[in-house]
Amino acid sequence: MPLFDAYRSEACACRTVNEFNRLHIDYEAWLSPSEFEELARGIHACAPTMPPASMIWARGLGELIARSGNPVRAWDRRPVYQDAVWYAPGDGAPPRRERTLVVCYTDFFGRLFMPIPAYLQHCPAPGHDYLVLRDRSRRYFVEGLADVAPTLTSALRAVLGAIDAHKFRRIQSVGASSGGFAALWSAVEFGFSSGVSLGGAAPSTLERSGLSADGFREALRAHPVPPLAYYYSADYPTDRANAAELAALMPVVTVPIAGASKHNLVFEIYQRGELVEFLAGVHAIPPRATRYAAPDAAT
Repeated sequence: MPLFDAYRSEACACRTVNEFNRLHIDYEAWLSPSEFEELARGIHACAPTMPPASMIWARGLGELIARSGNPVRAWDRRPVYQDAVWYAPGDGAPPRRERTLVVCYTDFFGRLFMPIPAYLQHCPAPGHDYLVLRDRSRRYFVEGLADVAPTLTSALRAVLGAIDAHKFRRIQSVGASSGGFAALWSAVEFGFSSGVSLGGAAPSTLERSGLSADGFREALRAHPVPPLAYYYSADYPTDRANAAELAALMPVVTVPIAGASKHNLVFEIYQRGELVEFLAGVHAIPPRATRYAAPDAAT
């Protein structure tokens, strides 16, 4: 079990809570659901010799995955660059020309509001592939990917070219939190079938961080706007303000999730046991305003 052996070596070298947290955040940013299942089996089988933090992590993430109600999915994980990983469906999937590629922009922790294996386990399959991007610089992807290219558009163009993305039936972009703005921008810039932000930033957010959103405004002037959606917690003021700013700037369906009060709307819906249904709407083309929306959803 090479995966377990590598993990055990790293876990046994950890000495502090912070070291364990960093280790697990890193693994959660790239494992597929089936790889996590393999790793968890090894951890549980060697429980007497494993650090307690490993046991807690394996149980917790295992519960996140199990609650989807789906059999654990065997994605074919294909690293494209250090911070670009392609998850292709396993055996029995339709041919690529019939599938949708979802370009996923992660948050500051390399997640989509939850660990990647848990998110993938709740997502539509097998007609979708997921290209997961991570911006370790925490610059909202505006400065591209460190090992690829220095701008959002040049980095994405390189990654899409590396996997022959033109062979897919259609492409959608989805981003969570700090990745949400890049999802909307790239959908417009590249003419994707749709773009979705889950509680993402607005141009003013970037500008307060010393970044420019001018490229996004230029894209809006230069290209037709595809179906765009912004999902957010109805009772979270920052994201409510971001939704209003984006709606004043371009055509976008804003979807305030009723009863949700935290920035991480994905986990709030997960706690209700409704994440599979919710993500089916998010990944539909065009995205669907769900039954969870507050009455003022239409924009």
